[in-house]
Amino acid sequence: MDAYKKLIKSQSSRMKILKCLEWVPDSVMVKIQYRIKMGRKLPLNTPSRYTEKLQWYKIYYHNPLMIECVDKYKVRNFMTRLGMDENLIPLLGTWDSSKEINWDSLPKSFVLKTTNGSETNIFVEDKDTIDKDNVSRQLDEWLTQTNLNAGREWAYNGVTPRIVCEPIISGNDQHGCGLDDYKFFCFDGQVKMMWIDYDRFQNHKRVLFDRAGNRLDVRCTYPSPEDFEYPKQAFETLLPIAEKIAQGFPHARIDLYYVNSKPYFGEITFYSGSGYEPFDSDDYDYKLGKQFQLPKSFSNSK
Repeated sequence: MDAYKKLIKSQSSRMKILKCLEWVPDSVMVKIQYRIKMGRKLPLNTPSRYTEKLQWYKIYYHNPLMIECVDKYKVRNFMTRLGMDENLIPLLGTWDSSKEINWDSLPKSFVLKTTNGSETNIFVEDKDTIDKDNVSRQLDEWLTQTNLNAGREWAYNGVTPRIVCEPIISGNDQHGCGLDDYKFFCFDGQVKMMWIDYDRFQNHKRVLFDRAGNRLDVRCTYPSPEDFEYPKQAFETLLPIAEKIAQGFPHARIDLYYVNSKPYFGEITFYSGSGYEPFDSDDYDYKLGKQFQLPKSFSNSK
């Protein structure tokens, strides 16, 4: 992925180019992107690696439930049906436009998110010190983005743009600045690999484990410090929650938090890194790919 960004350094320029290429069929576009970002040809019809199978998953698996699950607001309904309301971060408000926000009704600190994008979050530590006009302009700009599906990730096409507000949860962060982010890679409802992202806003690090908690000698995108202490209680608490959420999907990455011994739901991702985050071990890409049994239902040719 770094090579792709080095080729076209400006994110704005990359988005404009992708906008101009919206007419290119999805099956062709993912082959182009995979070649640029991963440095090899994509065998879309006979994928073996995990990153290759994610491209197939984007193009051919269209389960309507996935649209609800990737929507940062509607996914709350999905969690409620699972009887997992207690794992949801409380909702402070939701609006179709920044003009609807009643700033006076909000607490001192909170996070604002838009449902129709990735990394479209604004953390407000003190609402009295922020430029509300600038924040509003940024939110409305995100809401009106039209080329959100740059990676041709089908499920995001049906997301309704809106603003969601939640409290900032914080607590016993053990590994750096910001919340530790636990990600569980589930295949047919079973966790096969998991990792923790920590110190995400300063010196992002990532450590990978197998289902049993054994550390993997594999790196993916970020440094993996040798002195990392395995958060046994957190993983053992969160793993069954992740598997309950992932039931019924051929593959889903379930993101969770563990704050003051309480588990919180983060999000469901069906296309981790859009399939463009390489492992430093190509053998492991193949190994994880073997866990991913591609479905035959809900498939559409493009």
